Amino acid sequence: MRWNRLARHGLHLGLCWALWHLGGCATALSGTAMDGVTPGITPGAVLDDPRSHIGQVVLLAGPILGLENRRDGAMLEILGYPTTARGFPDTSEPALGRFLLRHPAALDPKAYWPGRSIAAAARVEGERETTLGGTVQRRPVLRSLELKLLPEPALYDSPILIGIGVMGGF
Repeated sequence: MRWNRLARHGLHLGLCWALWHLGGCATALSGTAMDGVTPGITPGAVLDDPRSHIGQVVLLAGPILGLENRRDGAMLEILGYPTTARGFPDTSEPALGRFLLRHPAALDPKAYWPGRSIAAAARVEGERETTLGGTVQRRPVLRSLELKLLPEPALYDSPILIGIGVMGGF
């Protein structure tokens, strides 16, 4: 009887562990948006030559640099990073550059503040000249098809670690 109870608790713990790990497999955007991305297109390729990618859908992720609400929606300036297979920005790699992302509706600046990371499936529309520090630069312009705020990073690191206290080697 005692082993039955231990086996049942072990099964519950195993099920909890599996569900916890499956939750970490989520993608940044919906499956429909991820499936709609043009295969093989990267933010870096769009940055290098936006005109040759007009009409294609790219996965864009990174921190917001600026937000301007307009009558026809919002314009976000995004610092694009390479993306992981799940659609999150790969910040272990260098930033690619700046992108302009049009969104059809106004966005709340309290939620979409500079530094907050987003992920978007976006259609390439072309490029626009902008001025930064007195220098004229060309930026890809994309139209948002799906836009998601990414979870905020922890505000502070916790000194508390939870885990199995087994150490050693063979």
